[in-house]
Amino acid sequence: MCKKNRLTVLCLAAFLLACPVIFQTRANSAQDYQTGDKVIAPAAVQPGASTTTLFLDISSRVLSVDNERGLLGLAFHPQYSINGRFFVYYTRQTDGGLTIAEYHVTPGDPNVADPNSEILFGANFPINHSANTNHNGGCMQFGPDGYLYAGTGDGGSADDPPNNGQNINVLLGKILRLDVDTPNGAIHYSSPPTNPFFGSTPGADEIYAYGMRNPWRFSFDRGGTWQLYVGDVGQNTREEIDIVTLGGNYGWRVMEGMICNPFYFPSGVCTPPTGSILPIFDYTHSAGRCSITGGYVYRGARATAPAGVYVYADYCTGEIWQLQSGVNTLMIDTSRLITSFGEDEAGEVYVVGQNGTIDRLTTNPPPSPCLYMISPTSRLFPAAGTEGSLTLATTTDCGWIAAANVDWITFSANAGGGPASFLSAYLTI
Repeated sequence: MCKKNRLTVLCLAAFLLACPVIFQTRANSAQDYQTGDKVIAPAAVQPGASTTTLFLDISSRVLSVDNERGLLGLAFHPQYSINGRFFVYYTRQTDGGLTIAEYHVTPGDPNVADPNSEILFGANFPINHSANTNHNGGCMQFGPDGYLYAGTGDGGSADDPPNNGQNINVLLGKILRLDVDTPNGAIHYSSPPTNPFFGSTPGADEIYAYGMRNPWRFSFDRGGTWQLYVGDVGQNTREEIDIVTLGGNYGWRVMEGMICNPFYFPSGVCTPPTGSILPIFDYTHSAGRCSITGGYVYRGARATAPAGVYVYADYCTGEIWQLQSGVNTLMIDTSRLITSFGEDEAGEVYVVGQNGTIDRLTTNPPPSPCLYMISPTSRLFPAAGTEGSLTLATTTDCGWIAAANVDWITFSANAGGGPASFLSAYLTI
């Protein structure tokens, strides 16, 4: 499956999925795999699980007859373990409109979502995308500010004929930022007032950054900086990696990566949009490379890769690369058609293959499985509430997350690696 390398790709599960496009972790550490119009949850999260649970099926609402349409994005609310809220991004039946909707889990059964709980956002959603089937974007992530970020494609065709990427009055070719905890009347979201075009400022309130072509996958660096890394799929010559910031313009359709778009500027000479930001890295379509699949900055404890490298892939070649300080190094060459990456709560990175595979990146040979012991295993507390101490025993390279399923239990630390002792606060209800 792979060329000899310090890294190998371990099979996460014994089952195959139909065209998976995303791997997402819930706040309670369960893992979900998203296929064309369904979300599938494994019955067991350990490697080697052989059965699955259908978490959500919205096939009747999703238009997935074309190569780039379907159920494209999934994001769990930061308080999902308490409120059961999650969000999906799909192309709507009949016209392919880009739709973001909220769903809830079934009361009493967190392993199954209620397909009848859909809440559509309203206002500027769904986004009209009827002219072309390609460049739909689809990635969603919650940022460190608690807002929901979503990436939209430029509307399709080739070379963005309407110039949507540079048009701040439309939501295509953008990174959007939405407050899903503050409805705006009948509209199920509001736009954060710090968005660059909020209020009386010309432009759409929802926009966080613009000048994108098709930001298929993006992620936040959980290592303290929380920088937003975006893999923006190129046209015919360049694939690019951007660090996206508030109000940034990333150049498309004038720029393709670090060069002028050859379609409009065959001479190679152009004037970049005023204030536009070049990518931190781009690469050409040499050696069969064709389309970037954005990944994650590695922050795991198991030393799978150097801390702080950005891990990404090319869809056509199956090559997985690591980028750090402008130096790009091949990690491993696989036979996968890599559609996405995932990150678990311990910071380890997973690889999603279009032919139905979910794999985990690890060293070769792999480290020993993580074992955990919590002491004490149970405690009684007075109704008035108090604080207590918990001790977690594990090895230094094993990550962990502390999550409560009720809002009156809080922790002094919510995630970490290795042995830990942290306070648990049990508040009055």
